[in-house]
Amino acid sequence: MTEHQTLDSYLSDYAGDDELRLAVAQTVQSIANACCAIAEVIALGPLAGSLGQQGEQNADGDVQAELDIRANEIVLDELEDAPVSYLASEELEVPVPINEDAPLYVAIDPLDGSSNIDVNVSVGTIFSILRCPGECKAEPSAEAFLQPGTEQVCAGYAVYGPATMLVLTSGHGVNGFTLDRSIGEFILSHPDMNVPEDAREVAINMTNQR
Repeated sequence: MTEHQTLDSYLSDYAGDDELRLAVAQTVQSIANACCAIAEVIALGPLAGSLGQQGEQNADGDVQAELDIRANEIVLDELEDAPVSYLASEELEVPVPINEDAPLYVAIDPLDGSSNIDVNVSVGTIFSILRCPGECKAEPSAEAFLQPGTEQVCAGYAVYGPATMLVLTSGHGVNGFTLDRSIGEFILSHPDMNVPEDAREVAINMTNQR
């Protein structure tokens, strides 16, 4: 049944024999593995150490928490064998090389909302997967990652709350996967997600409008 399909099976169906899609699928699986590992650290809370302890500022001027650094290290480790040429992370000043001849770029915020970790509020991971423009061997500028959203080949986010959920789109609909901790895999739990036609939406950060 569809509701019991694993992320691995879903990605296999999505990719087929298409070379680019196979690369995207492998990259998404690597990011999903990173999300599983990050979820385990977060679930331990203070037992995992001083996750909310603040240190230096990142490239955007935000103060890094210990969890930001650990999440970034986990992402780097998991993407080591992925078909990703360069990774741009909020926790790094410049894009870093992963596999020079690979066809994809990844832009990621490994842990968004880390300032909430000490009060046990949900945090998340946000990512975008892009085609490598032009010659991937050349070290990219920051502008190489600033492609229009329509140029993304895949994008998504993970939310680490009471359940860990991965929400994913490859340009044709949105699907949600919930982490089954008993087997360490994401399971398709919310196929074809849509905003209800009669919903009234409010941006979560609307108070920042002031």
